[in-house]
Amino acid sequence: MLSFFEQQNDLVYLPENTDDHVLSLNKDEFKTWLKDIENKRKFSKRIYKVVMFTGTDCKFIPHNYANAITIPKDLTQEQKELLRKKHEGKKSIPKNELNFVEFGSYRDCSPYEVGETFIRSLTTDKTEKKSIPKPLKIQDSCIKLQIDWLGDVSKAN
Repeated sequence: MLSFFEQQNDLVYLPENTDDHVLSLNKDEFKTWLKDIENKRKFSKRIYKVVMFTGTDCKFIPHNYANAITIPKDLTQEQKELLRKKHEGKKSIPKNELNFVEFGSYRDCSPYEVGETFIRSLTTDKTEKKSIPKPLKIQDSCIKLQIDWLGDVSKAN
């Protein structure tokens, strides 16, 4: 259960387990620990960005994922006309009908750590999701991070 408030675009660290070394460090020890390049790499791989809230769930993406990359489909006039007829009466044709989408931050997010379950939660139908074993959610064990204007990382109080 969260002991702090999260907002969209907040960064959080997901500990590897309850004995994670980072959990026991105070602010000064944490800064010193992060100066080591290997520690920084390891730490960076476990940082997630809050992207969406749904009911009691909070959804995340790894912090290094960019915005959605969309590539327009090469549609003929006939195909465009069919789409207009299909979506007649609506404000416009949905973007997913006009573009290919390669990973976007709001559509493709998950409450789980990156790995097999994260990928399965993105690629399975909603009807199939009930068969996915429920791993620990990021929101249940994450640590909120504080980034100052110079880019210095610290654990939020």
